[in-house]
Amino acid sequence: MKEHATFNHVWAALMLEEHYRLGVRDVVLAPGSRSSPLTMAASEHPGLHCHCHFDERGLGFMALGIARGNQRPVVIITTSGTAVANLYPAVVEAKLLGVPLIVLSADRPIELLDNGSNQAIDQRDIFSRHTIAYHDLPPPEAEIKAAFLLNTLDQAIDQQHRSPGPIHINCRYREPLYPGRCLVDASGYLAPLGNWLTASTPWSEWQASTAVPAPQQRVGSACPAARPDCCWQG
Repeated sequence: MKEHATFNHVWAALMLEEHYRLGVRDVVLAPGSRSSPLTMAASEHPGLHCHCHFDERGLGFMALGIARGNQRPVVIITTSGTAVANLYPAVVEAKLLGVPLIVLSADRPIELLDNGSNQAIDQRDIFSRHTIAYHDLPPPEAEIKAAFLLNTLDQAIDQQHRSPGPIHINCRYREPLYPGRCLVDASGYLAPLGNWLTASTPWSEWQASTAVPAPQQRVGSACPAARPDCCWQG
């Protein structure tokens, strides 16, 4: 249980940090429980501006407008279930217009599908041909290296750079979703990331040339999950 809470939040923080390094500055989100690791990571990141909306359909079009106005990719965070389906119209528009949206949809683990669990629908590739790239992430755990997560994100964003439009990353989380006092030290897990922990460039070297320059302050050193001296220690 402690491990689930820890790695849910470590993975979420790594994802939001890498998206920042790849040019994201705005995150739009709607209320929800399953998405709490992503929402907390976004709100705690010093370089990201969060926008809230109570309705996911409106949220999608808010993201579309921000992305078009700022000429930057925008991250959308939703909880699981029908919340994701409500983004469909905005995702279709983004594909037609070539607008770079990044949908991070929270989801339940696969074992909770088709057994009556609340807000558990099959979200796999829900947007079908209307996305440039799609990845279904496994539930976070210590056996899956952090480099796998960063590589997956970088590959999706590279596809988006080559052919602008929306991408969809489905993020499965097991409970507990809220950290509380349930966290364990993840410094050993993060150590293989090496210089990335205190750098301001993306994980993949081939992404550095397309990334939006970061401020002089190294945001990596300010992100809680990326600080070697503060790796979710209880």
